[in-house]
Amino acid sequence: MSIKEDCGTIEMLDKTNYKTWKQDLYVLLKGNKLEQYILREVIKKISGENLKNEQKKKLTSVDGTTNTYYNENVTEDMIVEDAKTKRFIMNNIPKDLKMRMDCISLTSYEMFKLIESLNLKTRSERIEQLKEELLKMKYNPEIDDGISIFISEMNLKFKELEKLNVSLDYQDKFKYLYSSIPEDLAIKSNIISCLPNWDTTTNHLITVSQQLRNIQEIIIKKEEKISTALNVE
Repeated sequence: MSIKEDCGTIEMLDKTNYKTWKQDLYVLLKGNKLEQYILREVIKKISGENLKNEQKKKLTSVDGTTNTYYNENVTEDMIVEDAKTKRFIMNNIPKDLKMRMDCISLTSYEMFKLIESLNLKTRSERIEQLKEELLKMKYNPEIDDGISIFISEMNLKFKELEKLNVSLDYQDKFKYLYSSIPEDLAIKSNIISCLPNWDTTTNHLITVSQQLRNIQEIIIKKEEKISTALNVE
């Protein structure tokens, strides 16, 4: 079934044409300078579980959710462009598929990946993909947002695994977290001695990480004062 392309539509997706549908969708989005929204996770979301109220006030909440927010680098223009991308996708999938997705809270990237998983990936392949993504997660205090946001992103992946009926205990989550943080942070926080409770461990890490950052800022300010004083002399 073909519809006018100027309406943002191509051949409707069915069980036999995913490969050509994907190519056509890419070209359609490319022509509207929106292809990046399905190629990579431009719009990142985080859980509010480990965020303080002060942090939440600075973030935009995700429509259709109660405690999920867009990452702080996501702008209003990006959200609008993502909505346009979702509209193109929704124009080209059957109604029964729309009914299976939460098109309000999902980003266009999440929608596209879900469609891909339904057409290409088995459940076990998606599980392995999520586990691989968790293993690749690395927190860099120098360039990344706060550790609380990093942990929130990790929690979202854990939740997706749990939706796939993957049982994750404290040790499973701890291994991913421990391997993702710098060695000096792991040592200074003594995170390995925390009680076997995920919330206790992550809250402890967030607190220590903030304390270390505050100390580092004090040291830098002192060094700047000394440097300024020496230059004056």
